[in-house]
Amino acid sequence: MVVRVLASLVCLMLCAPASLCQSSKVENQLQQLQQAAEQALDRGDSAAAIAIAQRGLKLRHNWKEGLWTLGWALFQTKQYGPARDTFVNLVRLDESKGASWLLLGLCEFQARDYGMALDDLLRGRSLGIPTSLGITSQVRYSTAVALLLSQRYDRAVQFFEEAAHEKEHTDAILLAWGLAAMRMPVEPQHAQDLFTPPELAMLHSIGEAMFRAASHELKDTDNIYNDLFRQYPSTIKLHDSYGFLLLRLGNIGEAEPQFRAELEVDPNSVLARLGLGYVALEQDRANDAIKLGREATELEPGSSSTHLLLGKALLAESEKNEAVAELELARDLDPANMLVHFLLARAYGSVKRNSDAEHERSEFLRLKQMNDVPALPR
Repeated sequence: MVVRVLASLVCLMLCAPASLCQSSKVENQLQQLQQAAEQALDRGDSAAAIAIAQRGLKLRHNWKEGLWTLGWALFQTKQYGPARDTFVNLVRLDESKGASWLLLGLCEFQARDYGMALDDLLRGRSLGIPTSLGITSQVRYSTAVALLLSQRYDRAVQFFEEAAHEKEHTDAILLAWGLAAMRMPVEPQHAQDLFTPPELAMLHSIGEAMFRAASHELKDTDNIYNDLFRQYPSTIKLHDSYGFLLLRLGNIGEAEPQFRAELEVDPNSVLARLGLGYVALEQDRANDAIKLGREATELEPGSSSTHLLLGKALLAESEKNEAVAELELARDLDPANMLVHFLLARAYGSVKRNSDAEHERSEFLRLKQMNDVPALPR
């Protein structure tokens, strides 16, 4: 037995140097290949960089530097499918790099997998991105459009406003912004197949008005909308879009007439009732907000927004138990809405359901942390 153990030890001692030598040799090869791939990228030869990275990955399949180089070169040559597969492998090895998640999200966006793209773009944005990649504008636009298509219109608008602050003023951005303002979950690249030329012109003008507002050119915004009202007097949601813009700007008194004008165009407008409800709450008219909230929930019972308005109005009027019921409905319809959790925590606290209140506060903070991500670098 002792002889066998000694023999095994001798074998290990003899084999270890050979194994270390082989590992060192592979490491040196990978370093040389990485240097060659970087040189190929520097001279704009993406095809050579791809071939070099693939050669290195045959030596070590989990070579992170090689996966990054391969994915980046594939992305630059618009080979989004293979690039996506490469970045999937890379984030499995290392979840800490924001650039990997962002490029994965951009590849998913190109594949029209908008749900996955949105998750990965937001995750990458929260981790940060090197400015040297030059994809900041692309990430911002893709995130905004993914939010638009997921019907998170207000969040999409925030990204378009960020683009405006960076003086990004393209037809694509203005069209997508117009779609978000009008709450139309339409892929901008297919808008020409769905809308007439006058409708496309209207959406573009709405985006222009939003851009002017974000750039503090409010007189121009007002002029654009007045022209739109004259050209498209019977278009639904047009007055709503301006009303909600005015609410975001804090112009409560000017927003109210817009929502009332919308009701003249569309007496069943849920959006107009929501807008008027929030105007009423801002003016301490909770009873009016309750009436509007009830009308909105009757018209659209499957909307989280209608139950949220009604719950908030009931809470303001100390109708605690009914407020809890409405806010619970809003939460169940839209679990990702952090405002619902915030208000529900207050409502639970008012009826002494302390453990439920604490749970909702925790959920609010979790969602807030996810949404309070740093802006992309300028």
